[in-house]
Amino acid sequence: MSTLFEKQFEVFLESQRTKASARRLEMLERDLTGTIKLLREVIWPIFRSFDGFELEYEMRSPNGVTMFIDVFYQPYCIAFECDGYSAHVEMITRERFNFEKSRVRSMLLKGYAYVPFSWDELDKKSVFLQKFCI
Repeated sequence: MSTLFEKQFEVFLESQRTKASARRLEMLERDLTGTIKLLREVIWPIFRSFDGFELEYEMRSPNGVTMFIDVFYQPYCIAFECDGYSAHVEMITRERFNFEKSRVRSMLLKGYAYVPFSWDELDKKSVFLQKFCI
């Protein structure tokens, strides 16, 4: 049986796909497991809606590089990210590490509030994280 979250997420995801650019659509077609976990564990319990949110939000860095934010809340310019340890720390190259730091600076230069979560936090401390976001 589908939960309300799952039903609403499917509608939301389809809506996001229909209005996405080609590059953003490619991002939306990738594995969204971490993004879904972030939405389910932190964002949905607080907002109970996907209004104002955009998945794989496309932004340009000051030097013109296209970057994507996992979940962006447009009304307050909040950039939510779910970072798995292996993909974002353990197994990355030096260049990727530098790119990730550039992404954070780009968000800050645009005035976005950067709110990162690790996969492990979402697994073990979601109730605490919800309180942090309120």
